[in-house]
Formats: sequence, C-alpha cells, structure tokens
Amino acid sequence: MVDTIGIRAAFPEGMSAEEQSQYGFPYTINQKTNEQGEITHRFLEEETLVSPLTGAKCKVRALAHTPVALDWLSGYELKVNPPACLIGRNYLLVNGVYQAARGTLELLKHHAASRGCSAEGLELLQLQNTKLTSVTNCFLFEFDTPEEALAKKQELRDYLEGILNHVLPSDSTRKNKKGRKPCFSVGADDSVSVYVRLRHMSVIAYIKEPDVPGAFAVFPSDEVKAQLEERAQRTLRVEITVHEKWLRDNDLDSPEAWCDNPAAYEKVFGLLLEALRLDENLRCRAPSEAVMAKLPADQQTILSDHLKGKNARCHELVLNCQGYGKALTDARNKRFSAFKCQILETTGIDITIPWEIQSTKLSPRLRDWLKFRREYEPDESLTEVIYSRTSVPPAIRRLQEKTAEILAQRA
Repeated sequence: MVDTIGIRAAFPEGMSAEEQSQYGFPYTINQKTNEQGEITHRFLEEETLVSPLTGAKCKVRALAHTPVALDWLSGYELKVNPPACLIGRNYLLVNGVYQAARGTLELLKHHAASRGCSAEGLELLQLQNTKLTSVTNCFLFEFDTPEEALAKKQELRDYLEGILNHVLPSDSTRKNKKGRKPCFSVGADDSVSVYVRLRHMSVIAYIKEPDVPGAFAVFPSDEVKAQLEERAQRTLRVEITVHEKWLRDNDLDSPEAWCDNPAAYEKVFGLLLEALRLDENLRCRAPSEAVMAKLPADQQTILSDHLKGKNARCHELVLNCQGYGKALTDARNKRFSAFKCQILETTGIDITIPWEIQSTKLSPRLRDWLKFRREYEPDESLTEVIYSRTSVPPAIRRLQEKTAEILAQRA
C-alpha cells in the first residue's frame, strides 16, 4: 500500500567534516554565475539514481549542514517509487511503508557504493536515523469489469467536485492561491485522472492504462503482462499523499512507526473520508414536509429558498443584522453559520453547496464501496510478480548482494 516514498537518511550526530571525508560519501557541487562570470550561488546537485534491479530511475540529493560548508554533509534525501525500483512494475501492490523505506535505503547504499563510498560509510546509513518526508499510500478497489471501475471513478469525481468546488460565490476561499479549485481533472474521456490538492494532503484517483508513453514497467513474460494489465483496467487506484509535517504531527515520520500498524494506513485513508464528509450523511433528495417541520419558521424559509436556487448567504433573514462595517459582517456570518449548522443537522442539506449540485453529484452509494479495506490481497499466483510481502524481501537481498559485489571488487 505504498506507491512513492520520500526519505531523509541522516548521518550520526557529532560527525565532523574531517571524519566524514574518510568514508567517501558521494556528492556533486554545482554553481550559478551572473553575466560577468561571478559565482552567485553554490549548491549540491541533484543526481539520478538508477536501480540495479530494474533500471527504474529516481532522484537523490546530498544534504549539507550549512550553505557555506557544502562538503560537510548531514545525509541524503531521495524520493523513490519502490515498486518500480525493486520489482519493475506497480500495476498492483501490497507492501507497506516500512519495507519501502528499507528498500529505499538499500538503493541509496548501492548508489553510494557505486560512487566510491566505503563499507564503513555505508554502515552509517541506518534505518533508525531515517525520517519520512512524504508517503503515498495506494488503495486499490477492484471491480468485476472495466466499465464498473470507470463508473466508480466518475462517482468519486462527482462527489469530490461537489463537496470541494461548488461553494457559494461569497464563500470562495476554497480556491488555492493560483485560483485552481481543490479538485480538478486531467485527461479526457475514460483516461481522466482526478486530483485533489489540500493543505495537508493530495489525492489522485485513476485507472492504470497499459503502455502509457513515458511510464516505467518491465514484465517477466507477456503472459504476466497481460494478466496484470487486465486486472489493472478494472481496478480503481486511489493514491493519498501526506507530507513531512503531517507525518511528524501524527508520529508517523519514522519507518518503524508503520511496521505492523494497519491503523496508520487507516488514518491516511480517513483523510479522504473526512474531506468527502461521508459521516455527515448529506442527502440528495429534498426533505419531506415532516422533516421541514422540525425546523424553526425562519430556517424553513431559508431552506425552501435554497432548494429553489437562492443564495442563502444573501437571504434577507441573514442580512438583516445590526451594526456597521466589520461588526455587521461578523454578525451576518454568525447568523448564517447558526442557520447552516441547524439545517444540516436536521435535514442533511448543506446550504453552502448549491442544491442543484448536492442533489445530483453527491451519490449516497459512494459510502457503500469507498471504505478502508486493510491490505490488498492478490491472488496467490500473483504474489511473486507484483510488489508484495512475498516478492520484496528477496529483492532487497539481491540489492544488498549487488552492493556487496561493488565493495568486494574494490577490496
């Protein structure tokens, strides 16, 4: 359940630049110059790391203690797609964050060894000194047919757009700084990918297509390729990315915190459920007279006009407050908030979302299938050819063996 991972592998504290230099840790310093040829900026160059197992590529950067002492390193930072780098494909995947971090650290060690780092230096790169800078958990929802998977993707897309994008004009603060709405889509027709960008997380929902230009995938045989592609085309992938601050605030920034901890994955998945507000039971049918009667008369009037398409924020029952300037604005916001909360609690209708949107885009069926399903369980015949608990430990051992071969050649 991890598609991409970012780590920061730190050296032990207290190691001086002189001590560090004896281990041969690799790094590349680059610089920028102005039109007169004067150096304006020196920096540690990002380098390409190539997996010796699959040929997949990722980026690694050495980190310095200070900007003025670039040759005094504090560690490395890299972002890796472990399924691609360790197994060669990520059509289906099982393994968790802890094993992904192990594999990523071994990729770093192999890269460092190939650039001249000593065995003693590699020993200083330890998992307990590694922090997670980002984690992308991939949740798979497999259906009977590709058509059903496409329909579920559209259902999720409609719900996300309805909840996150369609707010009343005077409540437009949900746009980000560039003006893009939190939920947007890229692509056309069946190939569309649904994106969500929020402060604490990001989401991508899509169906993996075969033979996408630029996408990395290698297969042990045509038969395996056909089998995985068929399964992938009826599987909706929901990838949720959390970043360093969230990981740190939730005590999940160390690889060990994810080891045998399904609650960590459920917590990440819960961020999507929270954004969708599925626990609020938002309704898509107009309330009955009996339900309307539970509201005070003024709220019945506001809700009735809302159902007819009127902006509740501009309703006279909201605007008719005492005061001037900021005091008047605060009074109106307070009254509107009180109306909103009571109407939502009683009827399941959010008067900040146009009724035309809530009644057509918020499918009540979404909560029937969009649930945390713990760990993906593939067919037994697939465990050796996908990123799984079966295939990853041997891949890590092969990677360690290749690193040992490099060191032995220099001995």
